[in-house]
Amino acid sequence: MAAPIPGKRPQRALTYRRHCALGGVEILSGHAVQHRYPRHFHDTMGIAVIHGGRELCWSRGAEREFTGGDIALFNAGEIHDGRPGGEQGWTYDMLHVEPARMHALLGVRDGWFDAVSLRDPQTRACARQL
Repeated sequence: MAAPIPGKRPQRALTYRRHCALGGVEILSGHAVQHRYPRHFHDTMGIAVIHGGRELCWSRGAEREFTGGDIALFNAGEIHDGRPGGEQGWTYDMLHVEPARMHALLGVRDGWFDAVSLRDPQTRACARQL
């Protein structure tokens, strides 16, 4: 087993959990320093709450930049990627929600966010408490 190098951060530190009280919403929390997520998609809707740092992302046919305080929104089946926007990477929580569950929780039309991102302190505060 390799020992960590003193003074070096891991390439990525991720935790994954399921929030049963919200009907099985899955939450990925992490700090990614050098990790790059290749283009992919999920069958779920995604809400990425960016707590700090900077993420670069290809989404909906264009390059995007998300920083601390942004909430990035991904529709089910939407191809996207993700990568750090600097040496510090980014810190985030990614909530994966079934489209029908999203509709029940927030009234969002099944499987569709119109916006790419939003900056709403109240929504961000709620997501942090999960």
